[in-house]
Amino acid sequence: QRNLLLAELGAPSLPVVAIGKHSPLRWLREPTAAFPDAVDASLRIALRREWLPSDAAARLPNKGASVLAATLQRRGVQAPSNLPSAPLQSVLANVVALLAEPAGDENLLALADALLTRDPEHGEARLLRALVLYLTKRSAEAMQYLTTTLEAHADDLRCRYLLAVAARDAGDQPLLRLALRRGRALLTASELDGAAAPLRLPSPVAGTALLAALE
Repeated sequence: QRNLLLAELGAPSLPVVAIGKHSPLRWLREPTAAFPDAVDASLRIALRREWLPSDAAARLPNKGASVLAATLQRRGVQAPSNLPSAPLQSVLANVVALLAEPAGDENLLALADALLTRDPEHGEARLLRALVLYLTKRSAEAMQYLTTTLEAHADDLRCRYLLAVAARDAGDQPLLRLALRRGRALLTASELDGAAAPLRLPSPVAGTALLAALE
């Protein structure tokens, strides 16, 4: 499968082998809509094993290029080029890269605020706003924003995790406890680690470390 995929990308030293009707790479030759699982599985394997060159999307056939670009964006490997039209899942997965672009923080906050204006209950937009504030060293604003929305969205563990990280950084024990306690019980380390994974923080804090920070 590796050789087949790399051959499609133009690797000159590999033999060109026919893609069989049962190959997980058959989406390269047939309409992709029919094989969503095969597309995701083969690209996930290729990404994990680092088979794909940085310009892979540009070298695939048209339909393959669009599928690959979308997959790379969802997995936080390639930032979307058109922010207003990009799926918010792709934006969240690439916040760090997008913040490095000119006026990245302003553009991301404007996107989040526009979505929240249309739908104040938009969970992904709320998370995006808080994440941008935290990553641009505006932790106090991030904590204030997350605290005001915590009661109404108590089950959003991603926001709880981000609030806990910011509170730990600030040494704010009451806020840390507020973030980690849901109902009468503390969140578990595994729940916190699961909430941390989609945020892709540059320096994530393990759930055990957050719980250990409680005095």
